[in-house]
Amino acid sequence: MKHFVRRAAFFFVILSGCAGISAAQQTAPRPQRAPARLHAYDAARETVLAGVFLNYEAAGGGPRSDRGGRILLQTENGSMTADLGPAGYLAARHFSLAPGDPVKLAGVSSATRQGTVFLARVIEKGGQSLVLRTAQGAPLAIAGGEGRAAQAKRQGSAR
Repeated sequence: MKHFVRRAAFFFVILSGCAGISAAQQTAPRPQRAPARLHAYDAARETVLAGVFLNYEAAGGGPRSDRGGRILLQTENGSMTADLGPAGYLAARHFSLAPGDPVKLAGVSSATRQGTVFLARVIEKGGQSLVLRTAQGAPLAIAGGEGRAAQAKRQGSAR
């Protein structure tokens, strides 16, 4: 019996020591990462892209998709894809595009899995301009009240 108590005490000491060691080990806190979208739009890199509108492609399939869409633009350097957002957002603001329309876009080029896309913040056609994103790059179509207020002020132009 004395031998059993010694073994039990020995194992208890060993287990207590292991528990203390594992409790003392702490994992380093992970650095906080900003959402990928915030890195995609950097206002300091904003440029103006001029070209001729070729077509609109809604994301997710149909022409009435609420997930957004992209236009194909013919520029002097070749064709470029630009992200404008949902077609319904443009239509609700009485902004339409027809193939062959000359347009100017202010925004930022961003690399995606599908290739490089131009994240348009402002689109201008024939003297009419429409703000599509906040200065931080958030699409106004989904930005809520703050986005609508910014749109009402009509901030920015394609220069």
